[in-house]
Amino acid sequence: MRNIGIRRLARLLLTLSIVGASLAAAAPASAARPVGVDFTIAETIPVSAPGIMVSSNIPDCSTASVQTTSVNSRTIGAVTLFAGTKVIDCGSGDSITLNFRAIVIGCATTDFGGWRAVSGTGVFDGVRGRGLLIGTYQGGDGTACTATGIDDRYIGRLHLAH
Repeated sequence: MRNIGIRRLARLLLTLSIVGASLAAAAPASAARPVGVDFTIAETIPVSAPGIMVSSNIPDCSTASVQTTSVNSRTIGAVTLFAGTKVIDCGSGDSITLNFRAIVIGCATTDFGGWRAVSGTGVFDGVRGRGLLIGTYQGGDGTACTATGIDDRYIGRLHLAH
């Protein structure tokens, strides 16, 4: 019974976080071009080298290296909250910077959360966007407790200024 309460609390906290990020990142009604995106980044745990974009439908960014520039975590009981920043380097001076938040409960095989595009360079200058994040743990026994890697899938919308 206690696990159900923690899961409901975690989902409520995540929902409130995503709603707040969505309101803060709302794009003006200007000429930004909205694009649905779905991309996956593979990284090691702990982050010891740049991650690799293993699939992507982002225009002008089918492959990329990804640098996690900051990550913070906090554990409350069986719930671990993560927040950080990633820079997706698409090459040729084109990049997207994302803020992310995720939550994992106990030794689950997945985590979930939200992301927000906060800046870009090159063709992504002026980018904004947001969406959902689902992480699938890899290595070890495939859980958050023993994993040696994670495949993070980002689904959402980017508003491209160009």
